[in-house]
Amino acid sequence: MRKRIFFAAPVLLTILLLNTACNLKSTAAPTETTSVEASPTPETITAEPTLSTPTTLPVVDTPIPALPSLTATPRVVDGCAIPDGWIEYTVAPGDTLYRIAQQYSSSVDELKTGNCLENADSIRVDQIIYAPGSPTSGNTGYLEIYLIALGDNGVSGRPIGCGDSAVTQVTDRPLAGSVAGNVRGMLDELLSTVTGNNTEGEIYNAFSGKNLTVRNVRLDGEQIYIEIDGTLMLTGTCEDARLQAQLLLTAFHYPQVNTAFIMIGGRNAKQLFDLSGTMPADAVFTRVDLP
Repeated sequence: MRKRIFFAAPVLLTILLLNTACNLKSTAAPTETTSVEASPTPETITAEPTLSTPTTLPVVDTPIPALPSLTATPRVVDGCAIPDGWIEYTVAPGDTLYRIAQQYSSSVDELKTGNCLENADSIRVDQIIYAPGSPTSGNTGYLEIYLIALGDNGVSGRPIGCGDSAVTQVTDRPLAGSVAGNVRGMLDELLSTVTGNNTEGEIYNAFSGKNLTVRNVRLDGEQIYIEIDGTLMLTGTCEDARLQAQLLLTAFHYPQVNTAFIMIGGRNAKQLFDLSGTMPADAVFTRVDLP
């Protein structure tokens, strides 16, 4: 009996060891848990602006080319090259080229040349002509009369022969508003203006002291009719030329007038001034008769 107990112990130990080993092998391996971490929200990164390095341009010492000189284009009006700097002037009733020349410190010849005029008496109301610079004087709304600058030789006004000039003088009589009314007013002023003796260098009125008065003035179309009462005595070549010049410059003062029928003391003035004795009693003056 003691032998059976002796064998049982080692066998039992062996069984226990094997059993333990099996238990160790059969034990399931622990399950690994994989934790997935949430991906972090990406940060928005704003890129800083890149500052560009200023470019320094090289200094090139190149001279600026000179601009070509500009030449003013001449103003040409109706085929006439108007002088540079001349301004427009609208011819007004009563204007003459001589009076316009006075206003602009010019001369009749200069205005004729600058405006390509063949005749100084060819201007008309509302016509555009050109004059140099700005006016230095002008019609102030009063009538003018024609007097004689003795020995002036055409320097101050219109040459009329015997070395004299016809010049204008502004009166204190207002414009009448019509051609006939203005001419009558001019004649009234002329016939009543008294001047000194006929001395060279003086302003003289050949009608001074002649005892003439205006009876009537009227305009019919382009012809003016003038009637003067009194007697006009002619005294010599130079004095007669002065009388005729003052009378005709007054009658043709306005460009609307192209012919003038003038009676003085009941006698035709053209017949009176004619030395040939062949002038008819119905003869009329025209602008050709102007000095």
